[in-house]
Amino acid sequence: MVGAGIFVLPGMAAAMAGPGSIISFVLSGLLALVTAFCISEMATAMPKAGGTYVFMKRSLGSAVGSSVGIATWLGLLIKGSFAFVGFGGYLAALVAVNEIWLAVIASILFIGINIVGVRSSGGLQNLMILLLTILLFIFIFLGMGRVDFSELVFVDTGVSETLATAGFVFVSYVGIAEASAISEEVKNPGKNLPRAIIGSILFVILLYSLIMVIVVGAYPYEQLAESTTPILDVAESFFGAVGVTIMVMAGIFATLSTGNASLMSSARYPFAMAKDGVMPEWLTRINSSFKTPVTAIFLSGVVLTIMLLVFPVERLAEMTSALNILVFAFINLSLIVLREAETDWYQPKFRAPFYPYLPIIGFVGSLGMLFSMGELMPIVFAFSVIILGLAWYYFVRDEVEDESEVRGVITQRKASKALEKFSEQPDEKEDYRVLVPISDVKHLENLINIGMEIAEDKCGKIIPAIILEIPEQTPLYAYKERYAKKMEMLEEATLNTIEENAEYDIMEEEVVLYTHSYKKSVVDLAEKEDADLILVEWLDEFSHSELLGSSVDYILHHANCDVAVFKDRGFKPREYNKILLPTRLSSKIGLTLDIASAIASKGEGLIELLRVIDPGASKKEIEKIREFQKRSRKRIKVESDSKIIKNKDVVEALLSESEQFDLVVMSASQESALKGFLFGTIPNEVADKTDSSILIVQEKKTKRPRLTAKIKAKLAGYSRWITRKIES
Repeated sequence: MVGAGIFVLPGMAAAMAGPGSIISFVLSGLLALVTAFCISEMATAMPKAGGTYVFMKRSLGSAVGSSVGIATWLGLLIKGSFAFVGFGGYLAALVAVNEIWLAVIASILFIGINIVGVRSSGGLQNLMILLLTILLFIFIFLGMGRVDFSELVFVDTGVSETLATAGFVFVSYVGIAEASAISEEVKNPGKNLPRAIIGSILFVILLYSLIMVIVVGAYPYEQLAESTTPILDVAESFFGAVGVTIMVMAGIFATLSTGNASLMSSARYPFAMAKDGVMPEWLTRINSSFKTPVTAIFLSGVVLTIMLLVFPVERLAEMTSALNILVFAFINLSLIVLREAETDWYQPKFRAPFYPYLPIIGFVGSLGMLFSMGELMPIVFAFSVIILGLAWYYFVRDEVEDESEVRGVITQRKASKALEKFSEQPDEKEDYRVLVPISDVKHLENLINIGMEIAEDKCGKIIPAIILEIPEQTPLYAYKERYAKKMEMLEEATLNTIEENAEYDIMEEEVVLYTHSYKKSVVDLAEKEDADLILVEWLDEFSHSELLGSSVDYILHHANCDVAVFKDRGFKPREYNKILLPTRLSSKIGLTLDIASAIASKGEGLIELLRVIDPGASKKEIEKIREFQKRSRKRIKVESDSKIIKNKDVVEALLSESEQFDLVVMSASQESALKGFLFGTIPNEVADKTDSSILIVQEKKTKRPRLTAKIKAKLAGYSRWITRKIES
């Protein structure tokens, strides 16, 4: 943990915040300490190579894990570049060689050392840290007597400058991520990791604070603003040539140990990600002699060397601080997800105290420190790396198995929320009206019969609407000549179906309409007739490319009422039918349940409620789903059953199960608009590939709340969650 930051940054930090830079180092250290508790807990539960990548993958999912893993890897490499440049600056005080070339030589040397193995590099690391600590305490002991404490006036320091400086110097504390990355190689990690990580943070906070007291209180720190060797400059003014020699040695040990640790731990990230298919497979190659990931180390070393040649030292510090602060925010969030998931496998030997306050403070504090850095470039850089990492995951990498717990946590929350609001009784509404647009004779009878069953169940009415779309170039007044025969066929088939069902007395007078836009006419007619549900048939394939931009797509997005889309593959209403209903964890599933129940009731059919879950789902998650299915079945008027299938591929499981059923009734997808646009939705995929008839139900779209209202609602939700934690 004692590294290059305190040897390179004090001058720049003091110039930014004056005496407040002491507070800046303490604030950064405290944020690192909070995150250290979270890292210690997760590392004892998952002592594997890859550190934060593994934590993210198991908590927030492979996409976030891969993105943060790439960010952590890059952050460590930038830190290593920063350290080797610092080494060049200190060694250049003794030899007349350009500091950048000295940095390049050091990076090449340590690439070779790390390829030889962690035992040799780890032993060298321990020796350098021991010598460094001794030299720093000599510096503190001799320097404290020269401090003019009257110079330490904190009231003159602005809060914004202090916070910005805290973000700038955060690079000094990112070594805890390095420790977690090599936890797989640590003996007895359950005991040794927390001691090492938390103890080193506390020690370094004290050490850095004392050094900053000397730099600010015993030297005109304004003169150090451009210096990359501030400790050396201070030592020279105090102790002359002897002091210079001592601090050059200390600076060399500090920068080399930091560079070595960064390179040693960073190589574990591409290695771990390559094993999971996120990175190319060749990064998993192990040297047969040294048993080290030689290609991962070599790649990391090359990237590190390029960075130290391209960026100035202060820019390297800003970039690595911003990137690692953002990573620390994700680390704190990961702990919350893992704790809330309550999975059987998560059994850490060490637990962070004061949960959930500690990770919440760490998460909020990390974001606060990031945005208080002042400079826009490092913030943009940090988020850009995350976004590019997500792009790599979705568009470049191989198929990756998702082992995350975040879905389990979300499932539990959704189930709990749905159970709170779910009603076991159907919604009652007077004069319920079902609009059935008709434009094709083939499945007209089935469409009207299904509409009648729904309307009868709701004690409402059905409005058959014969809508014939004619080309834009054909004037509407000319329709009778050219389209009279087709309209006559539609009217005759509709009237025959109405007469066959005259006993039900739920049919409104049919509407006959010629239009240049079928889709707009359906939406307008639903508004005019005050329809509660539009039951529309889909004649084409249900593929994403066919559906996108179609008439049905328009109706789904613009109708001011519920919409049900029916794809007929030989369904026979009013006979005994087996209906499969994949359950969505939402209180709004009531409409889908009511429609399925209405269709099955005429033939005394069977409805099966099905939920597909991840094979690693926790017992608590499964219990919540079963409870929701049990409540849902009480709303169904016919024989029903419920089933839970464990399968990572939801579509595959639904298709396999649907083979035994006559009709699949599904709620419209709640997937994100972006994901739906790029890849299609689960209901679309199932509808396109199943051999069964299908009915997709979408509840009436509500207006989205304003952003401020959404933020307030989220904050209120978090407040309630924290309150419940306090009470329990």
